[in-house]
Parts: sequence; C-alpha cells; structure tokens
Amino acid sequence: MNLIGLIVIVVRKDIVWCIAAVWIDIAIWSAKPKPSPVFIIAIAFTAIHPIALIFAATWKKLKKKDEGQIRLPPDDSTESGGRPHRQQESTTRPPREVDTEALWG
Repeated sequence: MNLIGLIVIVVRKDIVWCIAAVWIDIAIWSAKPKPSPVFIIAIAFTAIHPIALIFAATWKKLKKKDEGQIRLPPDDSTESGGRPHRQQESTTRPPREVDTEALWG
C-alpha cells in the first residue's frame, strides 16, 4: 500500500495524499506491538513520502524551465546606446486600405 501511495505522490505531486500517507504510517508505527518488518517499513515510508513529494516538485520546477525556450541569435547591428538598428524608411511599405469586397467576396 505504501508503494502505491508513493507512486501517486510522485506522479501527481499530491500533498494531501502525502499527508494522509504519513498520518497512516505514524498510526501504524505508534501502535504496539508490531512485528519488526512492519515497524521498520512504516518508519521508513514516514520519511520517504515527504522526501519524494519535495523531489517531484523540485524536478517539475527544474524541468519546466527548459520547456518552450528558444535560442535567439545575437544582435549584430546595434548602434551606440544598445538599441537595435532600425530599418531604412524606404524599404517599409506604408499602410494601405483593405478592399473588403475582394477579401470577403
């Protein structure tokens, strides 16, 4: 049951599930008498669940920084002041009217 909870915590980054799993583990290892394997597993997963949640959230943040970024070439033509060089006015076209009859038919 702890492994299923760990998978859910890591995949969904679910803090509520993490708190509930830790609560159940504390309830298991606080009740006496328990066999050693049950006691050790409960204590181990009491620490592993929050650590896995923190690791999954950190991994998501680090991975998200790499998404969607593109590398732009450096500006070659910059004037004094660090502003990019403007295009010559003769190469730009002036605004024009749109013929709605030709556009919409």
